[in-house]
Amino acid sequence: CSLSTVVGQYYDNGQDPSSIRWRSLETQYYRIIYPDYYEHKVQKIGLITDSLYPLVKSEMGFTSNRKKHKRKLPLILHTQSSYANAFLAWAPRRMEWYTGTPQNIYAQPWFEQLAIHEARHELQMQRMDQDFISVWTSIFGEHFIGLVSGIFVPQWFLEGDAVWAET
Repeated sequence: CSLSTVVGQYYDNGQDPSSIRWRSLETQYYRIIYPDYYEHKVQKIGLITDSLYPLVKSEMGFTSNRKKHKRKLPLILHTQSSYANAFLAWAPRRMEWYTGTPQNIYAQPWFEQLAIHEARHELQMQRMDQDFISVWTSIFGEHFIGLVSGIFVPQWFLEGDAVWAET
């Protein structure tokens, strides 16, 4: 009898205060979920994301709308943090932005940088979830594409590709 080790992934991104009242805005490509006091900026973020997503999509060679993901990608805005970053989680499929302005100087506005970089990651996952892999994703769910990307595509490639796209 042999013992096996099981390892799982756990996201610990901090926590938003329970007093936040959340709202959502539907755009062409995203369902943006945000605190109610962020209304003044969410319209701008919606315009940025919806204008840049088709550019990133066509640059990657997508010619038509994919039918597999019928629902819009949830984009959650965390505003109660000094952390400036974002990530794409594949299971459940969502994008999360930490909207604090970074201390570094970037070549373009921060929200545009996030929109391009994270859209690239989402489209990378869609590109992998085709043909034979798509059959297995239908059976095992969204976790399967995360497994495939973790086994066959190095993390440095995914991040490097997204950084290349934003520059």
